[in-house]
Amino acid sequence: MPIEIGGLGFDPRHIGYILGVYRGVAAVFMATYFSKFVHYLGERRTFILSMATFYMAWVLFPVINLRARHHGISTSVWMGIVFWIVPMASTAMAYGLFRFFHFLVFGN
Repeated sequence: MPIEIGGLGFDPRHIGYILGVYRGVAAVFMATYFSKFVHYLGERRTFILSMATFYMAWVLFPVINLRARHHGISTSVWMGIVFWIVPMASTAMAYGLFRFFHFLVFGN
């Protein structure tokens, strides 16, 4: 989407790269930290924590757009995208737990 209506003005190629990095970081995060979070916090707290990070990521969208409006696509915008990737990668824990609960209830 254009910057003027709330987007960042990236072409599809850049969006694909950003989403690819996001999923890669999420996969590494899940492979290395998911079991540690569940063991330390428990299933319920891990789920609540990972769902709460959606709010942090949601708040970052207008902030990144404001930076792009005032400074164009600069280093601060790319840093905002990096700071968006981190909480979004931790939201993958909620999906892992959802699948686990679904398996417990329905068995498939």
